[in-house]
Amino acid sequence: MYSLPHRVLTNKDLEALAFGASVLGSGGGGNPKYELLIAKHYAQKYSPPRLISIDSLADDDLIVPFGFVGAPTICRERFFSGKEFPAMIMAIERRLKKK
Repeated sequence: MYSLPHRVLTNKDLEALAFGASVLGSGGGGNPKYELLIAKHYAQKYSPPRLISIDSLADDDLIVPFGFVGAPTICRERFFSGKEFPAMIMAIERRLKKK
């Protein structure tokens, strides 16, 4: 099985993804500037996000996609504490008894 090397995303990559998301969202999701700042914060605090090849995953690997649903204005009215993503990950790990 051929596996591509992992690719680490830079801040410039994150900016391009945010721009692309705003174009694909056709303005319906609002300006992704705040979410881009969150992504950059987590990249600095933990480690930059990595793209991996699907071929590098085992059949029983756990992949958890995250996202926000709802009006984007709530992000400006009630700021994130920074504990939301780690709390979600811990809850999923406890529930599935798997990291």
